Amino acid sequence: MAERNSGHGHVYPRPDGVRMRCGGPALCPDCARDLAQKEAAEAPAPLTYEIADDLIQALDGLADQIAMPMVMFAAKVGAQRDEARAELAEARALNNRLIRGMQSMLDAWPETSWGSSEEARDTARVLLNEIAEQGATMGSPEQPPTAGDPSAQ
Repeated sequence: MAERNSGHGHVYPRPDGVRMRCGGPALCPDCARDLAQKEAAEAPAPLTYEIADDLIQALDGLADQIAMPMVMFAAKVGAQRDEARAELAEARALNNRLIRGMQSMLDAWPETSWGSSEEARDTARVLLNEIAEQGATMGSPEQPPTAGDPSAQ
């Protein structure tokens, strides 16, 4: 191997900054040899079975450290999802009972001295239908009863 400060200057810079006009590693056999030796010295060590086994063991340990927390997180999220679904079903059932109760009150509404009970019932039914539509957006595929629906009583 050529001394680093005495070569042609293409692979290893010379202290005087001179480069020979040899064409560098592409054309000069001396520069090509210097480049090959430099690349071989800087190349990473070849992967041996021992290094590969150590790497596999390290990755297995890392996988074990990651897998358990991920399983625990998935279980926690699943439990929270199930709890939210149960609360949603309970809210939906309560909403439907409220709508049915309001419909029963509307049907039993007597004539009043302030105006036609039919007009008041129509207004109340419009409001009741709006409540029912808002209840339909609670996420359950079940449709709430609508005002005037005979099956809702």
